[in-house]
Amino acid sequence: MMGKYWAVPNNISCTEIPPLEPEGKEDANRFSLNEAFFYLVGRWLGDGWLRDSQRSGRPEGQNWGIVVICESADKADKLVTAARQVTQNIGIEDTRTCVKIKIYSKPLTRWLRTHFGKYASGKTLPGWVYGMPETLRRALFTGLLDADGYRMNASVYRLTTISKKLAHSVRLLAETLGYSTTVYFDKRPAQTVIEGRTVNQHDTYMVEMRIPAHKKGIRTEKHTWYPVRTVCPTGELKRVYNLTVENDNSYVADGVVVHNCQDLSVAGKQAGIHEGKRSSLFFEAIRIIREMRYATHGRYPRYAVFENVPGIFSTSRGEDLRAVLQAFVSLCDDSAVVPGPPKGKWLHAGEILGDHYSVAWRI
Repeated sequence: MMGKYWAVPNNISCTEIPPLEPEGKEDANRFSLNEAFFYLVGRWLGDGWLRDSQRSGRPEGQNWGIVVICESADKADKLVTAARQVTQNIGIEDTRTCVKIKIYSKPLTRWLRTHFGKYASGKTLPGWVYGMPETLRRALFTGLLDADGYRMNASVYRLTTISKKLAHSVRLLAETLGYSTTVYFDKRPAQTVIEGRTVNQHDTYMVEMRIPAHKKGIRTEKHTWYPVRTVCPTGELKRVYNLTVENDNSYVADGVVVHNCQDLSVAGKQAGIHEGKRSSLFFEAIRIIREMRYATHGRYPRYAVFENVPGIFSTSRGEDLRAVLQAFVSLCDDSAVVPGPPKGKWLHAGEILGDHYSVAWRI
């Protein structure tokens, strides 16, 4: 990977903003989804939480619906003014360490939880945010910076969060606004002392955003390309999900554009190894192996490994895996015929033994 470039999306097609759904007699439409509204959403993402638990002494299912945003006393006036531009249904609570702004609305509480998550470690930005008009994206971004960000100098901003999802989401948002971005990870001790009290703490992610964009990034119409500086294996195994669109099969993992196998993946179109444009390259690999063995009188290569998604067990009713096995066997024995799966279904592991060769597979 060293010396290569990786891409971050910076231009995303317009998307529809999900509306707030009313509950009972409450009129959710009183919230105009304008710049003031999304600035307040940004402030909540940085310094807010939801109170939507069961109300004590009430029938099951009757929950609170309160959006809480806190701010230091010396900056509270700006937040109060912003909140009143959105709704008059607010409360203000002074505490020893901060001022809490409370917005009483079940539809807003539910809307934030559904689209932006809950708790500091679970917050994120939904995909439709990146396709909003630029004025709304910038309002949300400004709210985040006013809450959790700070300005290093005239061109560099930084934002710190314990949510990995939010960090990479903010990075994508900043990219759509013309910034070049970097995400740093800070491994912190499990506990620390604040005001004489020992408290638990989380690892943090810091997003650095520069404008004008840093010269080390190459900005194109759809993506910003950054050089790979280091690669740090984590040893982690995680589930990823594929997002398939017409003529493409790319998706974004931690802000990086990556690809999956469209033709065989159960999340893709399952065009099959013969019909799929990407998976048909398998037979080019077989051709190369065959020519190499011919040139070395069958000595090299001695081993070949084929890796793919489990979807190959089921695409084309199992014929694709049979074709793969047949191709490998034919490298050593053109007369051998690999039968189809027993009872129409491949086992998760198996082997074929021949004269001077063997082929094995497993999930």
